[in-house]
Amino acid sequence: MSDEHCRTLMVNKGQLCRFIDTGNGLLDELLSTEVISRSDDNDIRSMPGYDEKARRLLDILATKDDDAFDAFINALHETGQPHVIYILTGEISSQHQNEERKSVPMSEEHWRALTVNSDQLSKFMDTENGPSMYFTAD
Repeated sequence: MSDEHCRTLMVNKGQLCRFIDTGNGLLDELLSTEVISRSDDNDIRSMPGYDEKARRLLDILATKDDDAFDAFINALHETGQPHVIYILTGEISSQHQNEERKSVPMSEEHWRALTVNSDQLSKFMDTENGPSMYFTAD
């Protein structure tokens, strides 16, 4: 893989590991386009958690030829992950222009606010009827 593409994968690795969904057909797409081998696929699937699977996928992709980067972008598109494409390219896919807000990952500030306050937020969530209309801080 080119130094530029490899750097893009490594610089964004933390964020990519958080957002890549390897379980929605991404690995099958990469396998069918021969970006990854059957052995790579088995290795990735054997990882215990989502982050570990994504991390292993990125490590494997970094060892492939440069065409693998574009094939990875195409596989992300095919599996409905324009937010990951945005992390890698900084651009919103022309096919997702109408869904621009859905394509951009949540800001780090908002992500932290949700994760830090998840216990308190879960008290007010009604999974059958949606979020509570009234929120009061303790």
